[in-house]
Amino acid sequence: FNHHLAALEGTTTPRAPDAWVIATFDNLAPTFEAHLRDLGYDVPRRLADLVLQHEPADREILDLGCGTGLCGAALASKRRHLVGVDLSPAMLEQARGRAIYDELACAEAHDWLARCEASRFDLVIAADVLIYIGALEELFAHVHRVLRPGGAFAFSTEERAGAPFTLQGTGRYAQSEEYVRNVAGPAMRVVRADPAVIRMESGIPVAGRLWLITKVDAT
Repeated sequence: FNHHLAALEGTTTPRAPDAWVIATFDNLAPTFEAHLRDLGYDVPRRLADLVLQHEPADREILDLGCGTGLCGAALASKRRHLVGVDLSPAMLEQARGRAIYDELACAEAHDWLARCEASRFDLVIAADVLIYIGALEELFAHVHRVLRPGGAFAFSTEERAGAPFTLQGTGRYAQSEEYVRNVAGPAMRVVRADPAVIRMESGIPVAGRLWLITKVDAT
């Protein structure tokens, strides 16, 4: 309730509350993929295609906010080891049914990353996860730490010019391109930042961006 109230009042918070995310996606899980098909939504596939153009096979992959496993399924041919993390138990049950993940964890992204060993992954992918996280500094720092040198971070954003990030009336966050580039900073190199229609909202295309950034090898 407080998250929706903040969105309607135009108050920008750092990220959506865990309880709101769990309730929202536990309720959506049984019909989630059918609903996405009705919307013509395909960000996981397009983001995976972006990765497939740039990343070699045999990767240690973290699917952050894995949901029902759409990204994992699209990247299964690339994996040596595939880990999925999501806050919604019901969404994880759907992902488990795909039988493609080597590990699945029910956890909040920042908390799980903070406990993860450094330099574990070659690739972190997060399709439509940052739309529930406004402030990106902490997340990017965690991702940078768990990536190996030269490792890649692929993610999608909704985009809005002006403020670094904004909580919209939909309950989702939008970040400006400049803000994302600034947070990536010199430690991460932007390889791709492709403009994209993320979804349709009441028949209106929602502007966003598909990103691929890599960890700079300090050595």
